[in-house]
Amino acid sequence: MSGFLLKVSPPEQFVAAVRTVAAGGGLLDPAVTLRVIESFAAASLPRTCTAPNRDRGP
Repeated sequence: MSGFLLKVSPPEQFVAAVRTVAAGGGLLDPAVTLRVIESFAAASLPRTCTAPNRDRGP
C-alpha cells in the first residue's frame, strides 16, 4: 500500500503513517482526502439534467 502526508504533519503522524503502511494499510492526510473527495464530486456531477429521450409519436 502507500500513504500520503503533508510535510507539515507532526512527527507522531509520520510514525503512525509508516506503521499503518507497513502493516499493509493505506493512508491519506486529511487535507489530501478532502481535496480528493472534492475533485471526485466535481467530476461526478452531471453536466445537464435532461429527461430521457422518448418516442413522442406523430
